[in-house]
Amino acid sequence: MRNVRLTTGELSTHGNEASEVGSYEIDMQAPDGTVAHDHGKYIVLWKRDAKGQWKWHRDIYNSDLPATPAPPANPAAPGSTP
Repeated sequence: MRNVRLTTGELSTHGNEASEVGSYEIDMQAPDGTVAHDHGKYIVLWKRDAKGQWKWHRDIYNSDLPATPAPPANPAAPGSTP
């Protein structure tokens, strides 16, 4: 991964817990050297520990790019029907 950009759009605290909502952009280099660009949104849930430090508790992200279609079925594969 390279060129990671996170942009926080909303941050809310609730006592010892917080939620962060934002967007991301990232470039990923494949083993063959090609670079794919991805962008989407994320949510992070934070919790404050006994020492008062914020710790990343949970997160989820979703790409805004369309899903990659599944490869076509191989009609010659065992168990397939023509």
